[in-house]
Amino acid sequence: IVSEWMGCFLLYESMLDSVLRARDRWLKPGGSMLPRRAQMWLAPFRDEEAAEEQKAFWADVHGIDMSCLAPIARAELARRPEVELLLAQNVISSPSCVLDIGDLASCDLSDCQSLCASFDLSSHVRAELHGFVGYFAVELVPGQWLSTAPDAEPTHWRHVLFHCELPLPVQQDERIRGRLTMTQATQNPRCWDVVISFGVSGGGEERTQRYELDVRC
Repeated sequence: IVSEWMGCFLLYESMLDSVLRARDRWLKPGGSMLPRRAQMWLAPFRDEEAAEEQKAFWADVHGIDMSCLAPIARAELARRPEVELLLAQNVISSPSCVLDIGDLASCDLSDCQSLCASFDLSSHVRAELHGFVGYFAVELVPGQWLSTAPDAEPTHWRHVLFHCELPLPVQQDERIRGRLTMTQATQNPRCWDVVISFGVSGGGEERTQRYELDVRC
Protein backbone atom coordinates (compact mmCIF):
# COMPACT_ATOMS: atom_id res chain seq x y z
CA ILE A 1 0.00 0.00 0.00
CA VAL A 2 1.43 3.35 -1.07
CA SER A 3 -0.11 6.46 0.48
CA GLU A 4 0.99 10.03 1.18
CA TRP A 5 -1.08 10.36 4.34
CA MET A 6 1.20 12.62 6.36
CA GLY A 7 -0.12 15.95 7.62
CA CYS A 8 1.49 18.82 9.49
CA PHE A 9 3.32 17.37 12.51
CA LEU A 10 2.57 13.98 10.94
CA LEU A 11 -0.88 13.30 12.42
CA TYR A 12 -2.87 16.42 11.48
CA GLU A 13 -5.93 15.53 9.35
CA SER A 14 -5.79 11.96 10.74
CA MET A 15 -5.50 10.38 7.30
CA LEU A 16 -3.46 7.55 8.79
CA ASP A 17 -6.66 6.15 10.30
CA SER A 18 -8.07 5.38 6.85
CA VAL A 19 -4.77 3.93 5.61
CA LEU A 20 -4.57 1.51 8.53
CA ARG A 21 -8.16 0.41 8.00
CA ALA A 22 -7.35 -0.23 4.33
CA ARG A 23 -4.26 -2.18 5.43
CA ASP A 24 -6.31 -4.38 7.75
CA ARG A 25 -8.78 -5.11 4.97
CA TRP A 26 -6.62 -5.53 1.89
CA LEU A 27 -2.90 -5.94 2.65
CA LYS A 28 -1.79 -9.51 2.04
CA PRO A 29 0.42 -11.34 4.55
CA GLY A 30 4.01 -10.21 3.96
CA GLY A 31 2.82 -7.13 2.08
CA SER A 32 4.54 -3.75 2.40
CA MET A 33 3.51 -0.28 3.48
CA LEU A 34 5.07 2.82 1.95
CA PRO A 35 6.09 4.73 4.02
CA ARG A 36 7.05 1.86 6.31
CA ARG A 37 7.95 3.81 9.48
CA ALA A 38 7.14 7.25 10.91
CA GLN A 39 8.51 9.46 13.68
CA MET A 40 7.43 12.73 15.31
CA TRP A 41 10.01 15.12 16.76
CA LEU A 42 9.82 18.10 19.11
CA ALA A 43 12.50 20.70 19.94
CA PRO A 44 12.60 24.09 21.72
CA PHE A 45 13.33 27.20 19.68
CA ARG A 46 14.09 30.87 20.03
CA ASP A 47 13.10 33.68 17.67
CA GLU A 48 14.24 37.05 18.98
CA GLU A 49 13.63 38.75 15.63
CA ALA A 50 9.96 37.79 15.54
CA ALA A 51 9.54 38.78 19.20
CA GLU A 52 11.02 42.22 18.57
CA GLU A 53 8.87 42.71 15.47
CA GLN A 54 5.72 41.96 17.43
CA LYS A 55 6.75 44.32 20.21
CA ALA A 56 7.50 47.13 17.74
CA PHE A 57 4.24 46.53 15.84
CA TRP A 58 1.99 47.05 18.86
CA ALA A 59 4.02 50.06 20.02
CA ASP A 60 3.28 51.88 16.76
CA VAL A 61 0.11 50.86 14.90
CA HIS A 62 -0.20 53.62 12.30
CA GLY A 63 1.20 56.07 14.83
CA ILE A 64 -0.87 54.84 17.80
CA ASP A 65 0.65 53.09 20.81
CA MET A 66 -1.46 49.95 21.28
CA SER A 67 0.94 48.10 23.56
CA CYS A 68 -1.97 47.42 25.92
CA LEU A 69 -3.25 44.88 23.35
CA ALA A 70 0.03 42.97 23.16
CA PRO A 71 -0.85 40.52 25.99
CA ILE A 72 -4.14 39.64 24.25
CA ALA A 73 -2.32 39.10 20.97
CA ARG A 74 0.30 36.90 22.67
CA ALA A 75 -2.40 34.78 24.28
CA GLU A 76 -4.14 34.25 20.93
CA LEU A 77 -0.87 33.41 19.19
CA ALA A 78 -0.02 30.94 21.94
CA ARG A 79 -3.36 29.17 21.50
CA ARG A 80 -3.03 28.48 17.79
CA PRO A 81 0.05 26.74 16.38
CA GLU A 82 1.70 28.40 13.41
CA VAL A 83 2.56 26.35 10.32
CA GLU A 84 5.73 27.99 9.04
CA LEU A 85 9.36 27.32 8.21
CA LEU A 86 11.81 27.70 11.08
CA LEU A 87 15.51 28.32 10.57
CA ALA A 88 17.71 25.53 11.93
CA GLN A 89 19.84 28.13 13.76
CA ASN A 90 16.83 28.99 15.95
CA VAL A 91 16.59 25.49 17.45
CA ILE A 92 18.30 25.56 20.85
CA SER A 93 18.68 21.86 21.65
CA SER A 94 18.73 18.42 20.11
CA PRO A 95 15.19 17.19 19.35
CA SER A 96 13.19 14.60 21.23
CA CYS A 97 11.35 11.79 19.46
CA VAL A 98 7.81 11.92 20.85
CA LEU A 99 6.35 9.16 18.66
CA ASP A 100 7.97 6.30 16.75
CA ILE A 101 5.65 4.12 14.69
CA GLY A 102 8.20 1.42 14.09
CA ASP A 103 6.23 -0.69 11.61
CA LEU A 104 3.19 0.67 9.81
CA ALA A 105 2.43 -2.84 8.57
CA SER A 106 1.69 -4.06 12.10
CA CYS A 107 0.94 -1.06 14.36
CA ASP A 108 -2.45 -0.68 16.01
CA LEU A 109 -4.84 2.10 15.04
CA SER A 110 -5.14 3.09 18.70
CA ASP A 111 -1.40 3.85 18.75
CA CYS A 112 -2.00 6.73 16.33
CA GLN A 113 -5.14 8.30 17.84
CA SER A 114 -3.49 9.80 20.93
CA LEU A 115 -0.05 10.15 22.43
CA CYS A 116 1.67 11.26 25.61
CA ALA A 117 5.44 11.61 25.67
CA SER A 118 7.98 13.12 28.03
CA PHE A 119 11.06 15.05 26.92
CA ASP A 120 14.28 16.03 28.69
CA LEU A 121 16.56 18.25 26.62
CA SER A 122 19.73 20.25 27.21
CA SER A 123 19.93 23.78 25.84
CA HIS A 124 22.95 24.41 23.61
CA VAL A 125 22.87 28.15 24.32
CA ARG A 126 21.80 30.84 26.73
CA ALA A 127 18.60 32.21 25.26
CA GLU A 128 14.91 32.88 25.67
CA LEU A 129 12.72 29.92 24.82
CA HIS A 130 9.91 31.21 22.59
CA GLY A 131 8.24 27.90 21.83
CA PHE A 132 8.55 24.36 20.50
CA VAL A 133 8.83 23.21 16.91
CA GLY A 134 7.20 19.99 15.77
CA TYR A 135 8.08 18.05 12.62
CA PHE A 136 8.27 14.48 11.33
CA ALA A 137 10.31 11.98 9.36
CA VAL A 138 9.19 8.88 7.46
CA GLU A 139 11.20 5.93 6.22
CA LEU A 140 10.17 5.13 2.64
CA VAL A 141 12.28 2.02 2.15
CA PRO A 142 14.96 0.62 4.49
CA GLY A 143 17.53 3.33 5.10
CA GLN A 144 15.83 6.00 2.96
CA TRP A 145 14.22 8.74 5.05
CA LEU A 146 12.21 11.83 4.17
CA SER A 147 12.70 14.41 6.92
CA THR A 148 10.89 17.71 7.46
CA ALA A 149 13.38 18.86 10.13
CA PRO A 150 14.51 22.50 10.19
CA ASP A 151 17.99 21.43 9.01
CA ALA A 152 16.58 19.42 6.08
CA GLU A 153 15.41 20.64 2.68
CA PRO A 154 12.16 22.65 3.08
CA THR A 155 8.92 20.84 2.23
CA HIS A 156 5.31 21.91 1.77
CA TRP A 157 4.55 20.48 5.24
CA ARG A 158 6.81 23.15 6.76
CA HIS A 159 7.00 23.05 10.60
CA VAL A 160 4.45 23.48 13.37
CA LEU A 161 5.43 26.19 15.84
CA PHE A 162 3.89 26.02 19.31
CA HIS A 163 4.51 29.50 20.71
CA CYS A 164 4.93 30.27 24.41
CA GLU A 165 2.65 33.00 25.71
CA LEU A 166 5.68 34.43 27.52
CA PRO A 167 9.35 33.65 26.80
CA LEU A 168 11.23 31.48 29.26
CA PRO A 169 14.90 32.31 30.02
CA VAL A 170 17.17 29.29 29.62
CA GLN A 171 20.84 29.00 30.50
CA GLN A 172 23.38 27.05 28.45
CA ASP A 173 23.33 23.33 29.37
CA GLU A 174 20.17 23.82 31.42
CA ARG A 175 17.63 21.01 31.16
CA ILE A 176 14.27 21.68 29.52
CA ARG A 177 11.82 19.05 30.74
CA GLY A 178 8.20 18.46 29.99
CA ARG A 179 5.40 16.44 28.42
CA LEU A 180 3.54 16.53 25.13
CA THR A 181 -0.03 15.22 25.00
CA MET A 182 -2.08 15.00 21.80
CA THR A 183 -5.63 13.72 21.36
CA GLN A 184 -7.99 13.82 18.41
CA ALA A 185 -10.55 16.60 18.79
CA THR A 186 -13.99 15.34 19.81
CA GLN A 187 -15.97 17.39 17.28
CA ASN A 188 -13.56 16.85 14.39
CA PRO A 189 -11.09 13.93 14.61
CA ARG A 190 -9.08 15.44 11.73
CA CYS A 191 -7.94 18.09 14.22
CA TRP A 192 -5.93 17.67 17.40
CA ASP A 193 -5.91 19.07 20.92
CA VAL A 194 -2.32 19.57 22.06
CA VAL A 195 -1.02 20.20 25.58
CA ILE A 196 2.64 20.98 26.31
CA SER A 197 3.81 21.21 29.92
CA PHE A 198 7.39 22.36 30.43
CA GLY A 199 9.90 23.90 32.77
CA VAL A 200 13.65 24.24 33.32
CA SER A 201 15.95 22.51 35.78
CA GLY A 202 17.04 25.85 37.25
CA GLY A 203 13.72 26.28 39.02
CA GLY A 204 10.42 28.06 38.57
CA GLU A 205 6.94 26.68 38.15
CA GLU A 206 6.05 24.29 35.38
CA ARG A 207 4.05 25.92 32.61
CA THR A 208 1.17 24.29 30.76
CA GLN A 209 -0.10 25.53 27.41
CA ARG A 210 -2.99 24.23 25.34
CA TYR A 211 -3.19 24.46 21.58
CA GLU A 212 -5.73 23.70 18.88
CA LEU A 213 -4.11 22.15 15.82
CA ASP A 214 -6.97 22.71 13.37
CA VAL A 215 -7.83 24.18 9.98
CA ARG A 216 -7.50 27.72 11.31
CA CYS A 217 -3.85 27.41 12.36
